[in-house]
Amino acid sequence: MKQNKHQIFFMMTHSSHQNSTFLTSKKLSGYLYKLYYCGPNKGVDGDDLKRNANYQGFPYISLDPYSRTYCSYYKEDQTKSKEERWLDCFLFNLEDGALYNNFIKAYTPDLMIIDIHFMALAMPFLHQGIPVLLASTKVGTDKDISVPPLTSSLIPDGTSSSNEQIEKSWQALRMKNKGLSGYLEFLGYVAEERYQLNFNDLYYQDKCIVPFGFRLPELIFWDEQFDFPRTSKGLENKFYLGNQVDVRRLEKVNKFSGDLENNLIYISLGTRWGNNVESRISFLKEFIKAAKKLENFHFVVVVSNYMDRVEGFIESSNITLLDFAPQLSILSKSVLMINHGGGNSVKECIRMGVPMLCYPSDNDQFGNAARVVYHKVGLRGNYNEKDEVIAEKIVWILDNQEFKENIKKFQLRSIAAEESYEDVKVIEQFLSA
Repeated sequence: MKQNKHQIFFMMTHSSHQNSTFLTSKKLSGYLYKLYYCGPNKGVDGDDLKRNANYQGFPYISLDPYSRTYCSYYKEDQTKSKEERWLDCFLFNLEDGALYNNFIKAYTPDLMIIDIHFMALAMPFLHQGIPVLLASTKVGTDKDISVPPLTSSLIPDGTSSSNEQIEKSWQALRMKNKGLSGYLEFLGYVAEERYQLNFNDLYYQDKCIVPFGFRLPELIFWDEQFDFPRTSKGLENKFYLGNQVDVRRLEKVNKFSGDLENNLIYISLGTRWGNNVESRISFLKEFIKAAKKLENFHFVVVVSNYMDRVEGFIESSNITLLDFAPQLSILSKSVLMINHGGGNSVKECIRMGVPMLCYPSDNDQFGNAARVVYHKVGLRGNYNEKDEVIAEKIVWILDNQEFKENIKKFQLRSIAAEESYEDVKVIEQFLSA
């Protein structure tokens, strides 16, 4: 592989999505490519994207698609919500193009790697002949007749009944996305009139998690074997890069980080509780009852910003509450993780060889949890479960060696992907000579 100074930009929507790409970015940097992250300083959920990238040693360039620098809508129309005005600015900046033209002129990127959630932003770069790759941190988002949408809890079994349910799930998703017809018409107009791109050649419909797809090369930061078996390979130019967990990722530490013993059971239901706060608080109450019955284990429970809601009903000495956790460090000492089915948590459990008990509540968490069960690397539950059921599932996983053996197989695949430079080779082929 040649060494050069090509400039590669990653543009991701969430800090967790950035985390999925850091190892590949570090490999590219090792070959003297100049790596940058760019985008809004704050992610979709308010997380600090600039700080997250800087913490791992990467420079961050502001390229805010919601910027009000060129857009007056945000101040003018006070009848709209803040989110609606943000969308107005997003669409204005995309159509106007000045934001992206100025970025291209200032930084002359050789390659843009753009989160599938920012897919529309590929157009200004394609217009100027800059190669664009899409980056997906989801295990599989294209339609397949044998695989339900990633938002579904269904585990396919190949029967006609299962296939019917899968088709109905995709039809329901298509109906839901019909409400976006105005948005798609606008994107088509911008593609054709502003960027001289053939939108019909670029666009396709059957996608989950995101409402549409672009026929561009897509990097998928997952082990392809963890998906359900697919009938077809789908569209061309899909590149599964493996889980690419950066085990050397710098993590914030807290006062408990160095004091935790081995043989832990670790519970973290994600950092974004959103509308699920009350259900998770109720679940944690039941979980803590279950933990009291399993006194031979120490439980580390991450409660995000809700310490004051939880610490009052902790009575057992085998429970440690944390507001945040250095997850990879804690997983290295854990025999089980109870999680929300988030993509990074699932991949990091696989990498550390830790079976899972998943409690999904949103989006791809349902599909991730279904795959955990399908591959027998853990179990799943729901937030209405009582302490007896929770304790029973914990004991079943820990007593059943099959879970540990199965996750070991995926762990070895994950390590092999980390040590390989196949991800770098895939990306290199799209760089301009």
